[in-house]
Amino acid sequence: MAVSKDLRANKKIKAHPIVRFLSDKRQRTLDNYLCLDDSSVISLLRDLADQKLGDVSTLAQRYFARDTYKFMELPTYGSGEIRKGVSSKFIERLKNSNIEFFDDRVPVKDYKQYDVMDESFLKNILVKKDSEYEPLGWSSEIVKNPPAKKIRIYFKTEHARNRATKILKAIVP
Repeated sequence: MAVSKDLRANKKIKAHPIVRFLSDKRQRTLDNYLCLDDSSVISLLRDLADQKLGDVSTLAQRYFARDTYKFMELPTYGSGEIRKGVSSKFIERLKNSNIEFFDDRVPVKDYKQYDVMDESFLKNILVKKDSEYEPLGWSSEIVKNPPAKKIRIYFKTEHARNRATKILKAIVP
């Protein structure tokens, strides 16, 4: 999504603390960062929604109307592996059907945990627990059992998602 000229030239948006923080390196101080909170984000969204700045205003208006993008997750095997043939066929058919969508792939990176006796033990991420340090993998369930890879497809409307669901059912009965 390109930033429109109107957005770059908009004085109210340019003066917003979040925009100043992100666009001006001199504004990137710890104090300025600590001033950014939920209300800063909501006020920026409100300002964007009240303007006519193209896609960014439309997205902000949708946020306040609770009109979120509709999504579906592509099916995986029992192991959590993505069905590659299914995803490529599905995406190709969405394009051929002129259904607007956004593809979001959630990557999963493995965390290598070293044994205590391994010379690379200190490469572990250590956390303090009960006044002692231990590898993150000993106490974190998400590190022990990382989530499966996922492909989520987002649609602007319920109608588009319903059309996509029919296409997916034709590929994976």
